[in-house]
Amino acid sequence: MLRSLESYQGDISTLKALTLQPYVFLRSKELAGLCWDEIDLDQKAIEISAERMKKKRPHLVPITPQVLEVIEYMQPISGDCNYVFLSARTKQRLRQSKTGLKCHSVTRYKTVLNAPYLAWVKTRFFSV
Repeated sequence: MLRSLESYQGDISTLKALTLQPYVFLRSKELAGLCWDEIDLDQKAIEISAERMKKKRPHLVPITPQVLEVIEYMQPISGDCNYVFLSARTKQRLRQSKTGLKCHSVTRYKTVLNAPYLAWVKTRFFSV
């Protein structure tokens, strides 16, 4: 999937969000709405508040080197804004579902944004 994104010609925020998605396993809405104040580089974690999560529980995501690379790339682009990933047109957060699904259909990886896929990943990797 990540190799297929190398040929993506669209918006840089969309590309970086799609690059980050397989590492953080967030739903597209949560990822598109990622705010800078949810990122704690000292603790090496992203904490999504309960209000933004589907099950209304806070969610903690570790910052791996790959995640850190995307965060550092986005800092000069959107660091003075609320959201990490900005729409090219409005400078607000990305339009999650239409943008993400369209990009994944172009790259042939529709299942990455699919809720059953994310549920499988969370069950497989986080239920130990």
